[in-house]
Amino acid sequence: MLSCLILTSNGLRHAFVANLLQKNFNLVGVVAEEKPVRKSNLQTDIVNHLRERDLVENQYFGSFKGVFDNSNVLKIKSGEVNDKRTVKWILDNNPDYIVLFGSGLIKSEILNIYKDKVINLHLGLSPYYRGTATNFWPIVYGEPECIGATIHLASEEIDGGEILSQKRPDLSSGDSFHYIGCKAIMAGAECLISSIQKYEKGVIKPLHQDLGSGKLFRSSDMSKEAIAIAKINLDNLLLQKYLSNKKYLDSTKPIINQI
Repeated sequence: MLSCLILTSNGLRHAFVANLLQKNFNLVGVVAEEKPVRKSNLQTDIVNHLRERDLVENQYFGSFKGVFDNSNVLKIKSGEVNDKRTVKWILDNNPDYIVLFGSGLIKSEILNIYKDKVINLHLGLSPYYRGTATNFWPIVYGEPECIGATIHLASEEIDGGEILSQKRPDLSSGDSFHYIGCKAIMAGAECLISSIQKYEKGVIKPLHQDLGSGKLFRSSDMSKEAIAIAKINLDNLLLQKYLSNKKYLDSTKPIINQI
């Protein structure tokens, strides 16, 4: 059976994806990177937004908490994903593929050793939205057709590697930010499994993405103003308008769907 090792974080969404890998492949290891400590000076609206996200993710993924206890796990501090100890642990476990989901950026050492065998699950549709919170920002900008997930080969460019496949989630008109986010995680995880299987068999080939287009976001871009705009857009029936004209709006932002 094909073997995988995942570099991820320690949240419920990360446990969910690790569990799905475990069901479909020989999961030989999990590197669980601690989440960075939330800054104490974050605006109240941002703190509340993140708490609401955690509550919804607990509804979706709370049953997967134990996966980190039932796997071969290396727990590391935030920022240690490229340390010599981490790299050695990965090499010792000798996976066929490395999966990235929510970990820190991977440097060239791992990318060179596992050339074309490091696959990233990016929550967002690249190149339209890259970086952080990339299923939140399409709501701010009124582009729900850009909500989804991208499976791509990892590179030193942020979410910039060649794409294996992409998928949009099945949305409903009443979805909140966080229900949208969880649906995108589930769609992305399913796409990840199929993409690895078909890529290994040579059924799909990595396709170049144009990084000259689209938007790139950092954690520091999140603000109470952005959250307010997103709420207004949802209250003004953004999703209903999208779903009533989905085929056309999706066609304005074509994606790579090879599965």
